[in-house]
Amino acid sequence: MTAPEPDPHDEPQAERDRLDLRPLLLQMAGVLVALSLVAALVGLLVHDRAVAWGEHFVATYGMWGVAAGFFVPDATTLLVPPEIFMGLAVAGGMPFWQIVVAGSVGSILGGCTAFVGARLLRRIPWVEQKLAHRAEEYTHLVERYGLLALAAGALTPLPFSLMAWTCGLLGMRFVPFALTSLLRIPRVAIYLLPMWIGFQ
Repeated sequence: MTAPEPDPHDEPQAERDRLDLRPLLLQMAGVLVALSLVAALVGLLVHDRAVAWGEHFVATYGMWGVAAGFFVPDATTLLVPPEIFMGLAVAGGMPFWQIVVAGSVGSILGGCTAFVGARLLRRIPWVEQKLAHRAEEYTHLVERYGLLALAAGALTPLPFSLMAWTCGLLGMRFVPFALTSLLRIPRVAIYLLPMWIGFQ
């Protein structure tokens, strides 16, 4: 009598909650290649129009616009790609370091806002229940890996906003959270570089 085939749904909880960085890094590499190609195509096909839009964006909103483009999705989990605002800033001639500074500040402040918001809202039972349900798949990662999971969310395509909400819900200390969130700085620079090179 042969043993029944193992059901993949019966795998240990620890295995399901394993933080596997390989697919995240591959996904990140794919995103970087895509950003470079899109920027190059925009530069070739609609360069003058992109420059006009970018110059208008930079003249109207400047670094505040880039910062807001990162703050909103990282604070609220809204699906607004911050790369749009980076692309406008690149096309508008904003210096590389200004985009990195503005994007990093907006992202870090957005994550800290999500963290503090979750810490405050978890005191309201029905709100905590809804937040916990939204961030359920990340709760196990943060509980098991702590700051390493947050670091993965800060650097890889894992949603940083949901990781920040999860850390706040679980009562992580603010200072380690804020210090780990500084990894958003190299993340912004890494994502900006192919756009910067591709559009030139």
